[in-house]
Amino acid sequence: MHPMRETMRHFLQWLLLALPLCIISPAKAQVAFPKSGCEFQVFFLDEPKVSSASVKDGAGNLVKSDIADWSVAIKGVTHYFRAECAHVPGARKVYSRDEDIIDDMNALAAAQSLQSPKVFVKTIDGVGKVGEISGVMVARGISLRIDVRRYFGDAAIFDLYAASDPSAFPTENVSMFMRSISRNGKFYDPEFQKRFGK
Repeated sequence: MHPMRETMRHFLQWLLLALPLCIISPAKAQVAFPKSGCEFQVFFLDEPKVSSASVKDGAGNLVKSDIADWSVAIKGVTHYFRAECAHVPGARKVYSRDEDIIDDMNALAAAQSLQSPKVFVKTIDGVGKVGEISGVMVARGISLRIDVRRYFGDAAIFDLYAASDPSAFPTENVSMFMRSISRNGKFYDPEFQKRFGK
C-alpha cells in the first residue's frame, strides 16, 4: 500500500474531531509548509498542525512523510486543508505512466469511500503529470466536497487536499491554497510567480 493512502486513512477521523478548530476571516495564504527539506512547498492561511509518519512501501522501503493539516470555518463555511510531502527518490520516474497514477488515485479514492469520485491525470507544461481526484466525502452526516492533487518530483511526491461545503466549493480560499504550490522556489501558477516568486 502506498504511504499516502496510510496517512490519508486518518483524514476523516482527524477532520471530524478538529472541525471547527477556529473561525477566521478570509486572508491571504501566508504560512509556508514545509519550511525546508522538500522540493515542494505550499502556503496555508494560518499555522497548520504539523506531523510526520513513516510507513513501508510495497518493496519494504521505509518512506517518511511530512504532513500539515488545518481545519477552519471561514465566513461560516467549513474548510479543510492538508499537504503531505512523501520522500520518494525518483518519484517522477516511478510514476511516469498515466495508468499507474490513475490506479493509485483510484485506490486512494476507494480507501476514503469518496462518493462519485472522478480520477484523472493532467500533463501540465513545466509541471509534468498531476494526479487528481474530485469527489464528495460523507461522515457523521456531514458532506464535504474534496479535491486531491498529487505532484511528482525528483525526490518527493507532494499531495494537496482541499475540502469545503459542496455548495460553496471551490471557495476563494480553496483556490488560493491549491494555486500556492511551488517547486524548488518557483510557483507553478504564473500569477503567483509574478507576485511572490524569486
